[in-house]
Amino acid sequence: MSISYDASRRLFKIDTPRMSYAFCIAAGVPIALYWGAPLHDPAALDAEIRSIKVNAHGAGAEPLRCECSTNDGVDYGEASILPIFADGVRGMRPAYESHSIDGDTLRVVIKDKYYDFTAVLCYRTVGKLDLIERWIEITNHTGAPVELHEFEDVDYWDELCRIMKWSTTNVHSTLHICWGAQAGIFYHYGIQKHELPEKLSGVFNHDVLKPSSPLVRGFDDRFWAPHSRHTTVYAEDIEADPRLEIVAQSDEAGVYIAKSTDSRHFFVFGHPEYDTGTLRAEYERDVNKGMDVPVPAHYFPNDDPAQEPISTWRAHAQLLYTNWLNYYVYQTTPYDLSDLGAGE
Repeated sequence: MSISYDASRRLFKIDTPRMSYAFCIAAGVPIALYWGAPLHDPAALDAEIRSIKVNAHGAGAEPLRCECSTNDGVDYGEASILPIFADGVRGMRPAYESHSIDGDTLRVVIKDKYYDFTAVLCYRTVGKLDLIERWIEITNHTGAPVELHEFEDVDYWDELCRIMKWSTTNVHSTLHICWGAQAGIFYHYGIQKHELPEKLSGVFNHDVLKPSSPLVRGFDDRFWAPHSRHTTVYAEDIEADPRLEIVAQSDEAGVYIAKSTDSRHFFVFGHPEYDTGTLRAEYERDVNKGMDVPVPAHYFPNDDPAQEPISTWRAHAQLLYTNWLNYYVYQTTPYDLSDLGAGE
């Protein structure tokens, strides 16, 4: 398992035991090049790298496989990020800024050329498995956090609702994270979110309330997990709906994991995917903007931001995703999607 960067080719390569994934920076953005059997010689991609051509207008001479499609003219695919800024401008004009490799995790930072808007493309190899986790972290300095808006006021709410409706008949099991969990539990079950007096940020201890659930198989009775949010959902609202159950909860941070009793929908209200330094980066970002934010709780040694944080949640985060994939996706997804809905 390795992640490498070839500066001469501007090439990133992620290797697992039986596959390689590679992309390069071209035309100022990450472009996918290869996914397949182990690639031992990066020179094998030189011809493809040279073939990437961009005309004077920034439009690809041939369709480009952008790692993060933005409808900016480099590619014409469906946008994976489509911000609408306060002045009405739609879409991101991305430019590669930097990257970092921390053990099994790669983070590639792209920024909008004109607005204070950043997307971090994150990749992580998963243990000894031939799996690569991939997600995008968005930082928007142009307005209020999305979670403080009413769901219906979020610009892409209608599109998100169409996706969630589609998932009910085309996806066996769906995992919702943080604001996505709040949005999902509101859409599917009408559970409202509530604004907190101040931002909840830190790593909190949680109790497993349903140890019989395969989702938490192998978990300790108490475990740590990060949270970073301005809003919350109330446990009593979830408990009042017989279609839902709480799997894990924190005395300080509230509900962490809830699920539907038919195991079709899972809601994780924290951030198990966070790297060791993510909470620190968020805290320093807000402080540098002059915001009055609390020091992330139970995160820095002695609650001192000058000290180096350590991860106390990685093992349980890994187990959470592995259990969900194994018990609720691989083992239970029916061959015929008309049979969707098998429970635990």
